[in-house]
Amino acid sequence: MVSLGGLTNDEIGKRLGVSARQIQRWKATPEFAREVDHWVGEWRKRVKESGAAVKEVRLARLNRRLALMDQVVRERAAKLAGKAPGGSTGLVICQLKSIGAGDESQVVEEFLVDTGILREMRLHEEQVAHEMGDWVDRKELSGPGGQAIPVAVTALAELFTAEELEGAKQKLMRAQSRS
Repeated sequence: MVSLGGLTNDEIGKRLGVSARQIQRWKATPEFAREVDHWVGEWRKRVKESGAAVKEVRLARLNRRLALMDQVVRERAAKLAGKAPGGSTGLVICQLKSIGAGDESQVVEEFLVDTGILREMRLHEEQVAHEMGDWVDRKELSGPGGQAIPVAVTALAELFTAEELEGAKQKLMRAQSRS
């Protein structure tokens, strides 16, 4: 009970028929502490070997949810094809909307892109890519101190003379000073 956590000494003592003080004395002994550590380790090992802690289980669950979302999209496509622009994609939802008031009110169909399911599908696919080690975070490159990366002038020097480069530099500086 101590290794599982979540219970006070009073609660453990009541369940075992001993005082909370006795539980505290047991906890102070090295043998008891080793036994608790052993069982904590066993619980952690079992948790790591089962359920969502297992990569293959997580991937199977992600794949199952993606398949269910795909099924929703397919069924929607069959139902809304021809009823609305984009209806055949299955990414459109139809909701009823009341317009007007009193005797003049009407209920009309409103068609919207289901951005929620698109977001969920993208997040699931991203998580699968992370799990598989295929995800690459794209980062903008920058030079020292976050500045722009300087263009290698040596490559330009091979194409142009020093006078041509200097002339281009002067033109650029004049254009920048005018703006």
